[in-house]
Amino acid sequence: MNTGGRFFEAMDACLQCGACSASCKAGEDTAARVLQARTRFKELHTIPKWAWHLLENRRLLDWTLPILSLVPQNSGLLLRLLGLFRHERDALRLRIKPAFKTAIDTITLKNSCKICKSSASLAGLRIAFFIGCVQNYIYSRVAEAIAAIPGASLCIPKDQGCCGMPAWTNGRPDTAKELALKNITALRKAEPDIVLTGCASCADMMRNHWPSLTGSKGIGRVMELSQFLVEYGIVPALAPKYKDMPLYAHIPCHQRYGLKDTTSLPSLLTGLTNGKTQVTQGCCGGGGLFGVKHTELSASILQKQLQGILSGNKGACVVTTCSGCLLQWRELSKAMGMPIEAVHLAELFL
Repeated sequence: MNTGGRFFEAMDACLQCGACSASCKAGEDTAARVLQARTRFKELHTIPKWAWHLLENRRLLDWTLPILSLVPQNSGLLLRLLGLFRHERDALRLRIKPAFKTAIDTITLKNSCKICKSSASLAGLRIAFFIGCVQNYIYSRVAEAIAAIPGASLCIPKDQGCCGMPAWTNGRPDTAKELALKNITALRKAEPDIVLTGCASCADMMRNHWPSLTGSKGIGRVMELSQFLVEYGIVPALAPKYKDMPLYAHIPCHQRYGLKDTTSLPSLLTGLTNGKTQVTQGCCGGGGLFGVKHTELSASILQKQLQGILSGNKGACVVTTCSGCLLQWRELSKAMGMPIEAVHLAELFL
C-alpha cells in the first residue's frame, strides 16, 4: 500500500459523514476503512495524548476548559497546543468560550415548556438525559430547553461525560471504549427506559458503536430528541418569534446515515409551521474536529449551504439536532457575517 503524503492527507481530510458508505454500490464500508487507517497509522495521530486523557477525566476537564478559554482567541496558541494549527491563513478559528459552570451541574429539572399535545404512553417511563460535550460546556441553554420538554420522570446522571465520538472518528478506539464504559456505568445507575439526547452524533455513537466497542448492552433505548417527540406524539408550542420566520431543517449526517432517519426533524417542523419548512441538502462541513483541522475546506462546504438558503431570502433560521452542526452553523455563519440564525430544535420552544 502506498502510504505517502497524499494518502495521509486523504485519510485525515475525511469528514466521517457516512455518505460514501451509504452510496457505495459495491457495499463497501468506506468510512470503516478510513477509521482503520486512522487507527493504524501514527502519522494521523496529530492530537496529543494529554488531550485524550483530559477528555477521559470529566472533572479535570470541567476545571481546565475555563482556563483554556482565557487564551487569546486569534493567537492560534490553543490550536498549537492541540496539534491542530496548520496554516497562518486559517483565520476562521473557534470563537467560543466554555462556560465556567456546566449544564450537568446547574440544570434545574422542571417541565416548564408549554405543550400543545402529548402522549399518555409516557406515563411511568424513566428517562435519563445524556447531555453531550457541546451542550454541557458551550450551549447550556439547549440542554435546559430539552430538560423542560419531557412529560415524564427525567434524571441527569452526574457522572456522564463525552460519548467518545471525537476519539472514535480520530482513530482512538481505546479512548472511545474507556469513555463508553464510564457512561454506561453512569447511565445504568439511573435504570432508564429511555436515554434521551439532543445530539444526533451522540445518539449514533451510543446506539451503533458502544455495543461493538464494549460488548455491553442494556442502558435503555437511545433516542435523539426529534425522534422522541415524533414517536411519543409530543408537540411543544412554537415560540412566537419563529412563527413567521423561514425555517430550514438541517438533518445531521449522523442522523441521516448513522440513525438512518431523514424524516423526524422535517416532519416535526412541517407540523409546527403548517408546511412552511424546507430541508437543507448535504453536510454542513462541521465534522467535529474536521472543522478545526481543515477550516478553509469546512467553511467552503458551509458556504454552499448558505448560498442556497440566502438566494431567495434576506435571512433565515436553520434548525438542527446535532450539537456539532449547531456549532458550525452558528459560529461560522456569524464569522462570515451571514444573516442566519442557527438554533437547536429545543430552542424553538423557549
